Amino acid sequence: MAVMKLSNLLTVLRQVAPESLAAPWDRVGLHVGEGRRRIRRALLCIDLTEPVMAEAVAARCELIVAYHPPIFEPVRRLTEASWKERVIATAVRRRIAIYSPHTALDSVPGGIADWLCEGLGATERRISVGGAAEVTLLGGEPASTDERDPALEPGLLGSGRIHYLARPVTVATLVKRIKQRLGCARLKVAAPLELDAAERDSREQGRIRSIFVCPGAGGSVASQAPAADAYLTGEMQHHQALDLCARGRLVVLAGHTNTERPYLPVYREQLRAAGLDAVEWMISSADRAPFAIA
Repeated sequence: MAVMKLSNLLTVLRQVAPESLAAPWDRVGLHVGEGRRRIRRALLCIDLTEPVMAEAVAARCELIVAYHPPIFEPVRRLTEASWKERVIATAVRRRIAIYSPHTALDSVPGGIADWLCEGLGATERRISVGGAAEVTLLGGEPASTDERDPALEPGLLGSGRIHYLARPVTVATLVKRIKQRLGCARLKVAAPLELDAAERDSREQGRIRSIFVCPGAGGSVASQAPAADAYLTGEMQHHQALDLCARGRLVVLAGHTNTERPYLPVYREQLRAAGLDAVEWMISSADRAPFAIA
C-alpha cells in the first residue's frame, strides 16, 4: 500500500477546498497531527463521534477527515470525562490526524452547495450568497474568466446559492427531486396556502423558479440572501420558516446532516482525482444522523 506524508496530503485537501473560503467563525484545518505523519488509509465522515473513532482505530486509519470540526470551542482539559474529550485523546494517543474542511467545502465551486443545486433541475443561472459578495456562477464555476475580476477571489464566495431554474416547477416536482438527490424518504415541507392551492389545481403551471440552497443550518445565510421562491436547507429556526411562509415562500428542511452526508462519495472521488488516489479512502459506516423518525 502506498504511503503519503500528511503535509503533502494537506496541500491537496486545501486545493480541493481552500480554507480561505470558510466562514470567519469556522474552525477549518488540521486539528490533530503533524506533517511528518505517514498516511496510508483515511476515513471520511460528517461527525466524528466515538463509534466513528472506534471504526477508524479498527481499520488502522492514520487520518480522519471530519466535515464538522471536532474541536470548535476551546478544549480546556483532556480528562476523558466527555465523549468529545475521549475522541480527541484517542486521536492523540493513536497518532490519528484529524482535518476538517466544513464551510470551505460548502462554498467551493463544485462543493456541497453546488452539488445540492445540481439535483434540482437545469439552471438558467446560479449565484453564490453568504460571502463577501454575490458571485454569478455557471456550472458551479465563477462566470468570469478574467483573472483580475474580483469575483474570482476565493473569499468572496459563500456557502449558500440561489439556483434559478431554466423552467419553473411545482412544489411536488421540487420535493421529489430533493428526495431523489438526498436519498430521503421524508422531508419537512412548509408551503403557503396559495402554493397548496396551486398544487391542487392541475391546470396551474409550476410557480417555483428560484431556490435558495445551503447545506446544514442555512437560516443565517438565508436571512442575508436575496429573496427566492423556495428555501432548501437542513434546518432553520421555527419563526424564520413561519415568516418565509407568511411571505409566500416554500421551505424544505431535510435534516442538518442529510444535506451533507450524501456528498461524501463525491468528495472521495474529488480527492482521488486531485492526486490522492495512493491513499485508501474509506467512508464511515458508523457515521449517521442523530435523529431518526420513530
